Amino acid sequence: MTVVPLPAPSPAWLALLRAAVERDTIQAVADRIGLSRSTLSLLLAGKYPARSLDNVEQKVRDALDHWRCPHLEIDLPGYRCVAWRTRPMPRSSARELRHWRACQTCPHNPTAKED
Repeated sequence: MTVVPLPAPSPAWLALLRAAVERDTIQAVADRIGLSRSTLSLLLAGKYPARSLDNVEQKVRDALDHWRCPHLEIDLPGYRCVAWRTRPMPRSSARELRHWRACQTCPHNPTAKED
């Protein structure tokens, strides 16, 4: 019996990139991110030769990882949303406390608890 190893799970930013390319052309996504089409092709094929993908990951996240905040009613980058919902409960500002409470039940929060 041959055991075939399972592929490693894709990082979240790579899933964002794949989803964007499925919705649009690879050239349009490359232009939006500020990378070349060939770089995206190599990334999606798992053949990108760089040792570190930190710079590429940051560019992808900055360009693609945004969603509408239901509380603020503005588009936020994903990292700001995560920072708001994972921080300790604010105790010095009523406005920040309302925002933090809204984050705890937000549909974008994977650990959201229903009221």
